[in-house]
Amino acid sequence: MEKSTKVSGKTLVNQPARLELNGQKFKRVSKHKDLGSGISEGPFYQIVGESNVRFLYMPDLGFLFGKSPLLAMHRVQVASF
Repeated sequence: MEKSTKVSGKTLVNQPARLELNGQKFKRVSKHKDLGSGISEGPFYQIVGESNVRFLYMPDLGFLFGKSPLLAMHRVQVASF
């Protein structure tokens, strides 16, 4: 488990290109973005081999900031316009 690091006053987010949880493999499709004013999004992951991008997944916040191991991936439904 990596610890979070600060660079230029900003905390770096743990966002490996690939993750595995309980035998399920995920690949990163979008990196973390700091939108300013305390708002951020991502990183988002997709299940490896799944072509339907209706759902993306996001790791636990504790994992992203190096405070805990990867315990869960949270499913996020992608809006369609």
